[in-house]
Amino acid sequence: MAPYRDQATFRLTMPEILQYLTERVAPAKLILTVSPYATETGGETVNVMSLAQAMSIATRVTVRAEADAITTSTNIKIAGTNIDKDEGLTGIRWSADTATVAFSYKQAQGAGSRTIYLENFFSIGFKLELVGTYKLGGVAVEDASDNEFLGDIWPALIPFVTSGNRSCFSQIQDLEPWEVKAAKTNQRARSKTRAAAR
Repeated sequence: MAPYRDQATFRLTMPEILQYLTERVAPAKLILTVSPYATETGGETVNVMSLAQAMSIATRVTVRAEADAITTSTNIKIAGTNIDKDEGLTGIRWSADTATVAFSYKQAQGAGSRTIYLENFFSIGFKLELVGTYKLGGVAVEDASDNEFLGDIWPALIPFVTSGNRSCFSQIQDLEPWEVKAAKTNQRARSKTRAAAR
């Protein structure tokens, strides 16, 4: 399967997709594909970017001082333009709803807001639960060979691939648990899932 890009809906939609597919195909023939790429959503679009690109958006700064007030030995206020909580933005945070690190920012000239989801050790660890829950054939990683500036998902994948364990969460107390439960299907959910799987 190709990676499901929209992290805002992944946790709700992917169990429905997998339920639909495993009713029609032997689960051992299905492979969950995960991605080290960050995704950006807003409106109807989903964009893929490297972690470096995502962090360059997060770390844009603004000087909060008049130009003539900036002199040697003067303290000035600098704010992260796209993560400044004083401006009503989210900051970079763990999102329990999506099981990813995310931040939302406003586009220039009132073009609406965008949210960037960063894939990392923890977010991939939560996705790996789907493999066991649906008894999938395994996990694959989207081709990332041409880009070294991606999320470090390998510490979550290596123990899983070598032993089948998601050992990355054994010592973590701060993350809200997410238990994957097989989706209950009904006619409406099946038609939505068919459309998403195409």
